[in-house]
Amino acid sequence: MTDNLTGLIWLRDASCLGELPWTSALVDTLFLHDGLCGLLDGSEAGHWRLPNVRELQSLIDYGAFDSSDPSAPKLPAGHPFTGVVSSYYWS
Repeated sequence: MTDNLTGLIWLRDASCLGELPWTSALVDTLFLHDGLCGLLDGSEAGHWRLPNVRELQSLIDYGAFDSSDPSAPKLPAGHPFTGVVSSYYWS
């Protein structure tokens, strides 16, 4: 899925790789390719990486907050992601 604001491509399934330690997430991301995790973008292994902090922050709606943690901003209403786990993403 392409973010029209940043031009970045994101996995629609935010929990595709599951909950992993940082080092495992780095390695597993390198093996993502077309056909895995719902990707239909023609990508090959090595084309993907973990997002940096600024890239993750570009997804947040700073005007909305998670009801379970009022101090935590959340994704905007109607976001296209599935499998989102609050506060569990590496950069």
